[in-house]
Amino acid sequence: MAIVDRWRALIGQLEEVTDVDWRDPTWWGFAGGAMVLDALAGRGGDAHPHQHLYLGANGGPRSDNYMGRDARAPVDAADAIAVAVIRARAALAAIRDLDGTLPEQPLDRVLAWERGWLRPRRAGQTERVVAFATPRGAFVADLSPDTEAAVATALGVVLVGRDEQMPPVALRRIDPRAADPTTAAVAVGVGLHGLHLVQHLHRTTWTRGGGPWLGVGDAPPLEAVTTCHVIVDGYGHARVTSEILARVGGDRGRLIAAARLGLGGATLPVPKLAAPAGAEPLSFAGRDVGEVGGFVEQSYAYGRAIERTFRAHWSATERRTVHRSPTFQVPIAPGARTDRERRKHRVVHGLLALAMRDGGFESLDEFRARLRPFLERELEAGGILPRLSLGAARAPLPMALRRRLLQSRTRARRGIAPFEVLAGRGRFSSMKFAAGEQPPAPLYAVSSPTLLATPEDPLGAVVLSLIHHADGVTATAAGTGVVGSNEGAAAFLDTWCEELDIVRAHGRRERSSTPASGLRGD
Repeated sequence: MAIVDRWRALIGQLEEVTDVDWRDPTWWGFAGGAMVLDALAGRGGDAHPHQHLYLGANGGPRSDNYMGRDARAPVDAADAIAVAVIRARAALAAIRDLDGTLPEQPLDRVLAWERGWLRPRRAGQTERVVAFATPRGAFVADLSPDTEAAVATALGVVLVGRDEQMPPVALRRIDPRAADPTTAAVAVGVGLHGLHLVQHLHRTTWTRGGGPWLGVGDAPPLEAVTTCHVIVDGYGHARVTSEILARVGGDRGRLIAAARLGLGGATLPVPKLAAPAGAEPLSFAGRDVGEVGGFVEQSYAYGRAIERTFRAHWSATERRTVHRSPTFQVPIAPGARTDRERRKHRVVHGLLALAMRDGGFESLDEFRARLRPFLERELEAGGILPRLSLGAARAPLPMALRRRLLQSRTRARRGIAPFEVLAGRGRFSSMKFAAGEQPPAPLYAVSSPTLLATPEDPLGAVVLSLIHHADGVTATAAGTGVVGSNEGAAAFLDTWCEELDIVRAHGRRERSSTPASGLRGD
């Protein structure tokens, strides 16, 4: 594509999602930099090398997420130890059974920092080594049917501070200052985590060099499975979570007895566990929302909901001056719709916004007509976000600069409009599963938004995740800023449900009458 054509395509894509003020020099700087990266990306190579590098550059706390279900918390420390050992066993089995079934996402790995990049690394014996997080430090253990009771006893010894009575080779203390990563793929919490920080559970057992990518523990009222997106996307996360949670039932009596032996017979309360340094709190609200229609209706309602939420302080006059809603990202599964395996692949992120006229939204039919070519373009890495990450990944630039360009750690900055536009005020994800792989309901999915709230820009952003079950849908909202409390997240979920009801009710009226006028509104 000639440089003039590439320039026109870039400008056209920008103006699809925002009102670009070309009097603002930051837009010229952004557009010029994007063109340079785009030109460098055209020098050949793999079509999607940016995916691995993008994920590695985003290996900070914002790449952590969790899924969970409602669950009863342990009743005491011995119960917490027993369920931790059972969860460790279940997680190892899930990794063993699912490894190799998710394209580009091997699971028998640990996460290691390499020159500032978080990379998956093979580490021997991950099929049986587990890390445990306790209030008295983190430990690793070799877990097998023959060692489970000894590990439970050793964890009891740790909780009461009698390390000198540790059973031989049952637990090995993790040195958080070590340069090499913890050689375990799985971390399990022995105690209670705060719900607003539980997504970082696996990092509580890391050394300075890295560690597990998967965590399991209690964050009342949920039982949570945490992951880092460097290893798996949402589909894989849901499959791993479902496999683990399906295996954690059964009798705990033998392990509770072993734990009490280590506790010296004491009945202790369930300990509370601290979050790792750099943890970023997230709100939570989730519910079963029943039937939700198709992706067009869902994403259209989401665009209307974020406009209502993040422009609630705007006057009617101010709303009439804009031609786009706030931008939002959508993860898209690559491949043809007829490919039953496409959802298992790494996703591509696209950037969307609703068109607005005189304070009202474009019609649902207009949005539907725009959405299909948009999806096709994004799947070919032709959208703004894929092109930027592809260019940064393939450019002959110093590693530190390339990592900085690929990172999505974004704090809105006053006077730099492209930051807010590219990050978006939210992300909308709708996960469907192949027959026989649907997770049992309800399963909540929580991820961090790209845009953080700051004193300069306190609005923040929100992620809405839908998980489709065999007979319904679980919707989960999480975010920062105006949706940074559980009440704020619940209010956003209410807003989206209201908008979805309006959209679907209008669709039913249109199907029963002609001509169709198209849904608009303010």
